[in-house]
Amino acid sequence: MGLLLGILFTFEFILALLLVGVVMLQPPKDQSGGMGSAFGGGFGEEVFGGRTGNVLSRATVIFGVLLIINSLLIAWLLKS
Repeated sequence: MGLLLGILFTFEFILALLLVGVVMLQPPKDQSGGMGSAFGGGFGEEVFGGRTGNVLSRATVIFGVLLIINSLLIAWLLKS
């Protein structure tokens, strides 16, 4: 069980970093920009195309749900 918890904690750390990165790349609602503009402007559009908002929003939701599920799984395993 120790190996499984180690894998889940590592996955949790990676998910948290990915979630922070995806949130930082999203442009703010009131202005165009965001962390992506600090890396040469239009970073998200270059990587993901014109539908940047949809891709980044969907990735945020997916990473957030996976993070919550993984956290609950870790809590459940630690309780048992």
